[in-house]
Amino acid sequence: MRMQAQGMDGRKKGASSHWLAILGNANQNRGFSISVDDAGRCIVAGSSAGGLFPVSVFRLTPGGQLLWSNTLPPTIGSSEGDVSVVANPAGSANLVSGNFLSGAVGFFASISQAGDIQVQRNTDQSGNGARFLSCAVAKTGSTYAAGQLLIFSPFQCRSSVVKYTTSGGVDWARLFEYGGGNSPQYFNGVSLDADENSYVCGVEFGLVAKLNSAGAVQFQKQITGSFNAKDVAASPSGRFYVVGEEQSAAAVIVCFDPSGSQQWSRSLGGGVFNAVAVDASGDVYACGTQGSALCLAKYSSSGRLLWQRTVSGGGGSEGNGVAVSGNNVYFTGKVSTNADDFLVGKVPADGSKTGTVGALQYSVSAFADAAWAYSETSSSLATTTVTPNNATPTYTPTPFALTNSVGDL
Repeated sequence: MRMQAQGMDGRKKGASSHWLAILGNANQNRGFSISVDDAGRCIVAGSSAGGLFPVSVFRLTPGGQLLWSNTLPPTIGSSEGDVSVVANPAGSANLVSGNFLSGAVGFFASISQAGDIQVQRNTDQSGNGARFLSCAVAKTGSTYAAGQLLIFSPFQCRSSVVKYTTSGGVDWARLFEYGGGNSPQYFNGVSLDADENSYVCGVEFGLVAKLNSAGAVQFQKQITGSFNAKDVAASPSGRFYVVGEEQSAAAVIVCFDPSGSQQWSRSLGGGVFNAVAVDASGDVYACGTQGSALCLAKYSSSGRLLWQRTVSGGGGSEGNGVAVSGNNVYFTGKVSTNADDFLVGKVPADGSKTGTVGALQYSVSAFADAAWAYSETSSSLATTTVTPNNATPTYTPTPFALTNSVGDL
C-alpha cells in the first residue's frame, strides 16, 4: 500500500534532509527496531495493537514518506520489544519476532523491498516454545536470531542464538543453560563483526558472550549488580558496546575490546538506553528514554560524550531503536498523541541540527554524564547445541493504514 506523506502542518512535503515523522491510526502503535538500506530507505518494525499485538512493518523513503505498511498475524505478534528487523543493502530485510500469545514460536522472515514475505519459518525447541528479540545479518546472508528457547519439563527458560541460512534452514542453535525456574533468562541483543563472530547480551545476570560463526563460545561474562543489558553493537574489528539500565537509575553504555576486556563505561541521566549502533569511524549512538522524552546520545570510541538530544512534546515519547548510515542517524519509538503513534526520526550524525516539528521538539539536553563503575565475573554457564523444530508457515502480510505526518528539521 502506498501513501503520500504530509507535513505536520498539513502541507505535502517532498524529500527532506532531516525530519521527524509521526505515523498513527486508531491503534496503540510503537516502533521497536529500525534499519536503513544503502539507498537511505528505512524500515521499521513494531506493533500496532488493536487488541492482540500483531507485528507491524513499514518502509519510508529517505525523505520520510511512507512507501508501504504491512501487518502480520497476531499469532506471531510482539510484546515488549519482541521484534527486530535488519535491512540488507539492496533493500530487502530480515525480520524476527516471537511471543507467547499463540503458538509460542520464534518467527523468522525474509521480506522483499516491496514488503512481501520471501522466506518464513516458525522455530521452537522440541515443541515447547520460543521467542526471538533481536537479529543480525551477515555479509554471507546468514541471519542470527537471539532470544529464548523454552523447555517445559521441567520448565526452563534458556537464552539462545539460532543461525539461519539464506533459505531459512537452521545452521546451528546454541542454548545457554541457567538451570530451572521461570526467571526472565534471554538474549535481547545480537550483533556481528567482520569475521561473523556474534556478540550477544542478556537481561538475566547481565550476561555478555561472544560466539564464532560455527556457534562455539569464545567467552562469556556477567556484568554484576543491578544491570539489565538491552542491546549490543559490534564494530567490524570486534570492539563492541552494550547498553541498558542500572535498575532504572541510569542509562548505561559499556565498551569492550574483542577479547571481552572492558575499555570504558558511562552513565547518562536517570533513564534507560534501549538500543545502540556504531558507525564506520567507531563513534557510538545510544537511544532510549529519559523521563517522558526520547533521548539520543553520541559517544566517541574512547567514551567521550559528543552530544545528547531529546525528542519531547506530543504527550511524551520513548526511544527503542537506532541505526546509523553515512552522516545520518535514524531512530524509532513512540509518541503519545491522541493514542500512541509510531515516532521515526532522521537527524545529522554531527549533532548540528535542532528544531521544532509540529508538537515535537528536538533539542539539546543536559543529563548528567558520568563514569559508571561496575564489577564483572567470568561466567561458565553450560552451553548446548540443539536442533530445534523449524516449520514452514504460510502467513500473508496484510496492508494496514497509517496517517503519515512528516516535517523538516
